[in-house]
Amino acid sequence: MRAADLADDFDVSLMTVHRDLDFLQSQGWLRKVRGGARRRCRRRSSTAASPSA
Repeated sequence: MRAADLADDFDVSLMTVHRDLDFLQSQGWLRKVRGGARRRCRRRSSTAASPSA
């Protein structure tokens, strides 16, 4: 999906789209690429299991 298309579709600024994509990437929902983003196959877990010592 292209950032410019998202901005047009949702009638928001490109900066809003970029800020929201940054947040979604930090949560593991997508990966930003030049000009837009790609959906991740699975959401990355935010809590990683710690290895036993």
